[in-house]
Amino acid sequence: MNKIPLFDEFNYTSQKFKVVLKELKHQPLLIKQSKIKNLEKSIKEVRMELLTHELRAEYPCANPDLELLELVGSEPCISLKEEKEEIKKALEKRILQETQDKN
Repeated sequence: MNKIPLFDEFNYTSQKFKVVLKELKHQPLLIKQSKIKNLEKSIKEVRMELLTHELRAEYPCANPDLELLELVGSEPCISLKEEKEEIKKALEKRILQETQDKN
């Protein structure tokens, strides 16, 4: 059985949850808007941490930090596969640049 990476699983589940949160925003009597914002922020933070961990496992000499992820984008407005490809390209470019800077 092929194991789904934890980031992919979290991403898929959290995207469904974010749809529910969006609906709750239109029903302010059910839940405080500040709680919804806190949940959205927490989801984004966990997603970024999982993505960073996965990228560090694949690119141990790179430093996929928050700045890089924000530059490339961390919200899946594109497919997860395309998002990962864009991040990989950015990491490879950063590694190449750091290598050239050292020489």
